[in-house]
Amino acid sequence: MAGPGSDSPRFVVLEGADGSGKTAVATSLCEELRARGQTAVCVSRVNPSGRAAYASVVAGIGQMFRAADEAGTPLHLLALGAAVQHAAIFESQVRPALDDGACAVADSWWTKTRVRFSVEARRCTGWHEAGCQRFDRWLDGLFLFSYDGSEADVVNVLIDTSEEDRVGWYRSLRERQAVYDRHGAPTRDPAEFGKFTEEMQRRLRAIASRSRWPRVENRDGKDLLCTAREILAAVRCT
Repeated sequence: MAGPGSDSPRFVVLEGADGSGKTAVATSLCEELRARGQTAVCVSRVNPSGRAAYASVVAGIGQMFRAADEAGTPLHLLALGAAVQHAAIFESQVRPALDDGACAVADSWWTKTRVRFSVEARRCTGWHEAGCQRFDRWLDGLFLFSYDGSEADVVNVLIDTSEEDRVGWYRSLRERQAVYDRHGAPTRDPAEFGKFTEEMQRRLRAIASRSRWPRVENRDGKDLLCTAREILAAVRCT
């Protein structure tokens, strides 16, 4: 993770199921990079930066997601919105950082997003497996990442956590985002959140294994700085 001109990856993506601590780890990773003299940018959906036009798109789609349960927003519309939001974030936050020779760190990217949509489709649409597989293929091609025609500057890292720790995180929230139970009903029950996210995490582990992503454990009580340093060590070895 050296400065401009290095062969090291400069866009680090932390993937993992909801409740894996990705946001806190990403913040700690950026702080550690800065402490080592590297310019680092933490990608944000909550407080989008960059050109106003892109930032307004990111914020507007975020608002759509927050109101999705009450509005009954269709799954395919949410997926389209997520793809547009990712593209706007890349153009307004990631690309400028890379062009300036900085390191960009995202607390999740498209793989986690499409895995969540895939799990939701199997729980709440009533589609047969063939329909779900068609939806998966559509998701695969919905967001086509490209930075000067290459993904050479990107490293995906799986943040691995236990179901117990994810449930503990969910219990601590004041406002809980709903997930779908096995009958397709939205729920904020911590036990159902644990089952939902464990299904996500199993899929992400399989992808990480096939793609040979570095895998770093995050658990309750583990020092975030330790996790950040493990990520940096793993990234350098890829």
